Amino acid sequence: MLLSILVLLLVLLALGCLLNASHAHAFAANLATFQITNNDHYDGIPRFYASPLSGYGQGWVVWASLTGPALQSDIMRFDLATRSTTALTTDGQSNRDPHVTTRGDVVWLKGDGSESELYAYIQQSAFTLRITDNVLRDDDLAVEGDLVAYVRYGGMAKPSQVCTFHLPSRGGRLMESDSLWDEAPSTDGEWVAWMGWDGHDHEIYLWDGDVVRRLTDNAQGDGRPQVCDRSVTWSHHDGADYEIWRYEDGAITYLTNNAWDDIDPVCASGPGGDYIAWNARTAGVQQLFLASRPIGATAFTAEQVTTGAGDKRRYSISETGLAWDEEIPYCGGMEDWEIMFRDHEGWVSTVTNNSEHDYFVCLSGYAMAWMQGHHDAAEIFLAVPDNEVPTATMETPSPAAVLGGAPGSAAVIKGTASDDVAVATVHVSTDGGTTWADAVIDSGRDTPLATWHYDWPLPEADYVNYRLQVQVVDRTGYGFIPAACTRDVVVDTVAPRFGSFALNGGASVTFSDVVNADLEAEDGSPVLETRARNAGGTWGVWAAQPEGGFPWRLAPGTGPHTVEVMVRDAGRNEAGPWTADITVMQGVFRDVSPGHQYSRAVYELLRAGVISGYDTPSGWEFRPANHLWRAQFAKMIAGVLGLPVSEEMTSPFVDLGEDDVADLYPHEFVAAAYAVGITVGTTSTTFAPWTDITRAQLVTMVVRAAESRRPGMLAPPPASWTCSLGAFDSTHGPTMRTAEYNGMLDGLVGFGPAWDPWRPASRGEAAHLLYTLALMGGS
Repeated sequence: MLLSILVLLLVLLALGCLLNASHAHAFAANLATFQITNNDHYDGIPRFYASPLSGYGQGWVVWASLTGPALQSDIMRFDLATRSTTALTTDGQSNRDPHVTTRGDVVWLKGDGSESELYAYIQQSAFTLRITDNVLRDDDLAVEGDLVAYVRYGGMAKPSQVCTFHLPSRGGRLMESDSLWDEAPSTDGEWVAWMGWDGHDHEIYLWDGDVVRRLTDNAQGDGRPQVCDRSVTWSHHDGADYEIWRYEDGAITYLTNNAWDDIDPVCASGPGGDYIAWNARTAGVQQLFLASRPIGATAFTAEQVTTGAGDKRRYSISETGLAWDEEIPYCGGMEDWEIMFRDHEGWVSTVTNNSEHDYFVCLSGYAMAWMQGHHDAAEIFLAVPDNEVPTATMETPSPAAVLGGAPGSAAVIKGTASDDVAVATVHVSTDGGTTWADAVIDSGRDTPLATWHYDWPLPEADYVNYRLQVQVVDRTGYGFIPAACTRDVVVDTVAPRFGSFALNGGASVTFSDVVNADLEAEDGSPVLETRARNAGGTWGVWAAQPEGGFPWRLAPGTGPHTVEVMVRDAGRNEAGPWTADITVMQGVFRDVSPGHQYSRAVYELLRAGVISGYDTPSGWEFRPANHLWRAQFAKMIAGVLGLPVSEEMTSPFVDLGEDDVADLYPHEFVAAAYAVGITVGTTSTTFAPWTDITRAQLVTMVVRAAESRRPGMLAPPPASWTCSLGAFDSTHGPTMRTAEYNGMLDGLVGFGPAWDPWRPASRGEAAHLLYTLALMGGS
């Protein structure tokens, strides 16, 4: 039974430690915390100024860093704007008690014991100024705005006396009063107040910028004063305990009148009003109280801020709130100190929540600095308000980008991230927000602007959509997914698969050096590119694979030929080479070899039965350079277009000769061309069938045939477009212009400005134009 009780007690104790470790207060979600120092020095009590009230803005944290034995320390300054720390002293002497002004000037003491001097670092000129130079002890430093107040010990009519120094003018002043000695000065940049010993107790003295006046004259003790916005606040012993007094507008008022010892007041003024906080003690209990007076009110209203049993070692007030370090119960003892904050609307939060000692807090606006640790391991921390949503950009990949490569290869996702205070982390999702991975912060971590990247191991996918998202997290832990950082991309890491590759539809023999290469490949990508080469040759350029294949010129010579082809998809995954074979043979026409410029057109038209040649004792000839009769071309174009031709057809032309009813040539072929508007004759009744057709007539009849076969197949040239031959004829000039603009004249040998349209057309030129017409018409 006893053992069970002990186990239960141990469990309860452990649970209590866990609960105490988390503390009961809510964490300040809009404060971003930074560790400024990280070394093996004792970084001493910080002082702080920050502006504006939100965001990192401009400001400085100063402290003394213990760098050696015997109190050897140097003054350090952290610049909020540049996020950098500068050592203002490096001499290893006893530099201590730094104060920072609203301009970034830093004032501190150098030396200890019987002799110490004042120094200042002037921000505007980056110059270190020695304010005092004597063999006396200058100490008890207070700085606000441009005014420095301190106490000089020895060397004068009384043991200690308050002095001031104005930083911009470099002017000093000795405060004369009827006290026997002075101590504990305070300033708001205009006034200076201090404690003066009158031989019986301490009284409060004030210099209002003009004269020194004695504010109190009583038989009780008056404590350290605080000057704030032309008022003085201090603790006064009324014979029973200490109460808070305030001098303002020429009068002294009681702020408290109770049974507590109210001591060590601090004060602040701002757009919301005036605020005074102090430490109140009774029966061994210590609490913080706050008195506030909103703008327009005449009296202060006091309230108790804290209720915990732990000590409040140091507290700091600003126009926005009150911060303090509080001893928190930790595993049954008072061993842990945490930083607390209460804004002037009454919201209290725990700024720190750890097992370290956090204390000596200094508040400026909503921002604060403090020490963490103890002995030789104390570091400086900073918390600033973060009231804006972080955001990010995604530079790559672009929206709808296709990401390719081998499965597992890295696709770089990168961009920038920004926040009014600091970017902490960036997360990337590649599945629409289901899972997240940490991006690498390349530069700017814990600064307002960071660059980042994430190497995404691409999955195995064949043109599959993925949704990318980026979440940026600031130092408060708030994460945000900007709309601009949500985008869809395509992953294609699977190479195309072979289907088939054939030349001229799988034919084994060709009589031309130009063949049609037709590749079929399987892939998820909607667009494939191909490139080809003759075996052992140079690869051609990548080009989109057209439907129906692409023309390919074989290597010169007859005999077996091999063509290699490669294919790549939208992800640039390549496959191949795949091969196809064909044998090039000399065609039936001994004067049209496979390398002839019109060989493919001639043999394709021969295969289609559109043309024929001349049978000679030496073999068949096409005679591509010979001229072509108009009647011959009428027959050829009717064959290319597949026009119906029958013996019943007639035309108005009377110069065709006697009609052989057993032969459709030339009468019925001419009639078929006339019927569809391909020819109109040389006159209304003559056709000139046995006259050589000119190049201009040839082109005109081909253009008419194209427009007759498929209206709209030929695009009209823009008015600003100029034909190579110019406006050489009212009838044939427009058709020549249309033919050139639509590419029908590409491949004609010698075509250009010097090409004569009135020369007789050759049989090879006619074959080329007719074959081009057939290809454009889908024949």
